[in-house]
Order: sequence, then structure tokens, then C-alpha cells
Amino acid sequence: MRFNNREDIIALTPHWKGERLPDGRPKVGEQYLKALKNLTLEEVWKPIFVKGYESQFEGRLQTLHNDGRKLIGRAVTASYCPFRPDYDAVVKDVGRDEGRTGTYNQWVIDNLMEYDVPVIDMYDKIYKGTFWAAT
Repeated sequence: MRFNNREDIIALTPHWKGERLPDGRPKVGEQYLKALKNLTLEEVWKPIFVKGYESQFEGRLQTLHNDGRKLIGRAVTASYCPFRPDYDAVVKDVGRDEGRTGTYNQWVIDNLMEYDVPVIDMYDKIYKGTFWAAT
């Protein structure tokens, strides 16, 4: 079990032939991210769907700002599971071995770069399930 390991990320994204970020993630250039601001959701969604990514949509999102702003960036995904003391201890030991401090939430935040957007699956948890990343 390794968190955000360069070799693992490269192994999971073998079709990417372009430049990579220091952590191994494919580097989508700023010019492409900026170009997305002028596209509609349908214009972005259709090519992804045609390529076979049919389950890459979340329909329960809520608008935070009604002024035309769009959230554009490279997705940094994380998924949390219910707390288990035994698992928590093991993960924190691995994190310490990797030089990480704080909680798992902090590990994700510590790895964010400019144009990154954290996408966190919290399994609808609200009570004791907060996640916060300031920009």
C-alpha cells in the first residue's frame, strides 16, 4: 500500500504519452484547461462518452455560484471508507514511513498543485466527514 506513488500512477495510466507531473500524473497543459472554460458540459461530455467512459458523471451536484464561473482543472481523486481503528493505525504507520504528517485528508491536500481540483468520494458522509481544501 503506497499513497500517491509515481510508479503506481504511471502503471495505472499507460496510454498517456505526454509529459507527466513530478508525482507521475499525466500533465494536461494549461492551454487545454483554459480552453475548457469556453465549452459547455455537453461539448466536454460527449467525446468522453464516445471513448467508452460512460460512468464518469455525477448528477447530484449543486451549483455553488450562479455567476457563470466554471471549475476547471486536473482531478485529484480520493475515496474514504468508514473508520476502522486497525486499518487507521496501519495507514498512519505507512504514512509516517513516507514522511507524511497529519491526517489522510492532509496528505491529499499536500499533493495538490496549481490547476488541481480535489474530487473526494465521502460516501455521503456529513457528520465527522468534512473535507476542506482552501485555494
